[in-house]
Amino acid sequence: MSAVLPAAIDPIRLADEGSSLQGTLPVRTMSRLREACRNPDAVVQVNLRFGRDANGRVMDGTVSACLQLTCQRCLGGLNEEVTARMHVILLRAGESHSALSDDADFMEVAASVSLPELVEDELLLALTMTPRHPQGECRAPGTENADRAPADGGPLSALAGLKAGDEISGS
Repeated sequence: MSAVLPAAIDPIRLADEGSSLQGTLPVRTMSRLREACRNPDAVVQVNLRFGRDANGRVMDGTVSACLQLTCQRCLGGLNEEVTARMHVILLRAGESHSALSDDADFMEVAASVSLPELVEDELLLALTMTPRHPQGECRAPGTENADRAPADGGPLSALAGLKAGDEISGS
């Protein structure tokens, strides 16, 4: 059984204590993610560790969920495992981040943070921009032969020839 996770956390305190959070959060508590998926009863697996490294206080780990998204070709359901890996440097409000490298992810923490919102943000960033079934598995009309060139004499045969490197003959 997964642990019940708190609705709000103090990441700075958790890092100072060297704590970790492991458990699940329901997607139904995440309004933006719930809108993006077709299975609002899904759960998000949360595995976060807090501590210190050379940059200071850090939060790292993963959040993942099996979500049913909408295929942008056929509009049918598409199951996708979405995982976000996190390594975030935690700064107190007002602390300078100028000494951090440009590609470092950091979060300025002034008070407690909503854990569902934090997890939701990370999963939304990890979502595929245009989810689609793999070629050959989609039920959209016309996708079953999308890899093949049109038959000779069809209205697009000249374009298929260009794609293959042939010249179009003029009349």
